[in-house]
Amino acid sequence: MWFRPFANPPLRVVPVAKKGTANVEACHALDEAAWVWHPDRKPGVPTFALFRLEFESDGSPLNLEVSADMRFELALDGTLIERGPDSGDVSHWSFSSLELKPSAGSHTLEALVWWLPASEKLEGRMSWQPGFACAA
Repeated sequence: MWFRPFANPPLRVVPVAKKGTANVEACHALDEAAWVWHPDRKPGVPTFALFRLEFESDGSPLNLEVSADMRFELALDGTLIERGPDSGDVSHWSFSSLELKPSAGSHTLEALVWWLPASEKLEGRMSWQPGFACAA
């Protein structure tokens, strides 16, 4: 199973912020989100990265917008809740809008994100540069 917590994560993830995008009028929370990627993994290198966020919930609904270049699988407390994004192009990037209803208490949100160079990518998949974005 992809989303079992690791005692020692396989990658040390350090966010590299790229806030906003030129020529884009912010319409969604994700439009203002910083895209992150592993700082030691450069474009052209096939990469799988696991991003993890541990948080406390008061039981209120949590609205998320999430996307990735190239693909992601999102899990809450080890349960797969979303895969994406849908195919598109740089001018028409897809993202998922989710409403989660976690119980009060501690939770773990994980995203397994992968990126493949053009020579190895899935048919119909476009890519701009490796990255992951999530806005709440």
